[in-house]
Amino acid sequence: MNEMKFYETKWFTFLMLFVFAPVGIYLLWKNKHFNNNTLMVLSIIFGLLFISIINSSDHIQSNSDKYNFTSSEEATPTPTKTPNPTPTPKTEGQLFDEWIKSQFSAWDGSHRALVDLVKENMNDPKSFQHAKTTYTIDTDKKSIKIYMKYRGKNAFGGLILTSVTAVATYKDNLLKVIETEE
Repeated sequence: MNEMKFYETKWFTFLMLFVFAPVGIYLLWKNKHFNNNTLMVLSIIFGLLFISIINSSDHIQSNSDKYNFTSSEEATPTPTKTPNPTPTPKTEGQLFDEWIKSQFSAWDGSHRALVDLVKENMNDPKSFQHAKTTYTIDTDKKSIKIYMKYRGKNAFGGLILTSVTAVATYKDNLLKVIETEE
């Protein structure tokens, strides 16, 4: 008994020609339901139809960027480009705020430079685990006081919680450790 699978039938081949022409064209030639001249004509017709649909959808998509389609009948063009206003110079306070934000990791809130400094002075830098970082801002001195807690292995291999306090200054971008306690 030689039963045809659904994808070998004429109706499925024609369905695929209308739904997704490349697959339908492949099935036309694979299943050979027609003579070669008919296969050639159907392949050309559905191939060109498929290409024209693809090109017209690209054209519609590119035109949608130019026009703002609203509920009214007519499409109104939108401005192609708005001129960039002249940037206003940032104040010293804004620059200081940006500097503060740049000092800390967005991932875990740690102070990047302080973490690097602590790791340089640890017995086992790979054992560093950040626990918590807080800070206070001294706007008069343009500095921040950083309080960080972290875990790391001591000389005996035990994991201990350590606190470190440091000051970072904006003017000269220096970091100075004030206090360390285990």
